[in-house]
Amino acid sequence: MLNRENTGLIVVDIQGKLARLVYESEALISNCQKLIKGAQALELPIITLEQNPDKLGSTVEELNTALNHEPITKFSFNG
Repeated sequence: MLNRENTGLIVVDIQGKLARLVYESEALISNCQKLIKGAQALELPIITLEQNPDKLGSTVEELNTALNHEPITKFSFNG
């Protein structure tokens, strides 16, 4: 059973030009915005991960403005 003590949201690698190239990217970004707003309304923790942002770009602006924390940078394909 999900509850506030064991539930959160992880936003992973929705960044730069790549986020705009995936299939139905606008729907993806819109749905992520909804998930972020829902997690915030429920006061759930949110973690954001970015894969090598110097080369791939940062989290897309639509999501970045909804998030009020610094992402965790990673350089290998793991979360």
